[in-house]
Amino acid sequence: MNIEERFEVFICVLEQALLKSFPEKNYLERSSKSKKNLWFDESLRLMREQLKFLSEVSKQYNRAEDLENYRRFTIQYKQAIKNAKKVANDNAINTARNSTKCMWNIINQKRGKKERN
Repeated sequence: MNIEERFEVFICVLEQALLKSFPEKNYLERSSKSKKNLWFDESLRLMREQLKFLSEVSKQYNRAEDLENYRRFTIQYKQAIKNAKKVANDNAINTARNSTKCMWNIINQKRGKKERN
């Protein structure tokens, strides 16, 4: 055996030992639209990024106006989240076959109880 063949054998043995020690795992890919976050859209994502930026600026420079801007935007962001959740719940109730059941499932989900079939 020449040096190239020995190297190929070495690589094969090393690869087999690696795969035996650390086997590949299969993971289920989550769907892009989770049931929990149907209300979270692109505008809220952009607001979240801006809020992170304002937070960093207020911490870095420690000025009163930066902190006030951060607080004001935090209130706007929280209000936008509440409105988005309300719209998503309204849409779910309006499009459901059994709107009463859907409404109670939303209420119980908010309360932390199990959802009924």
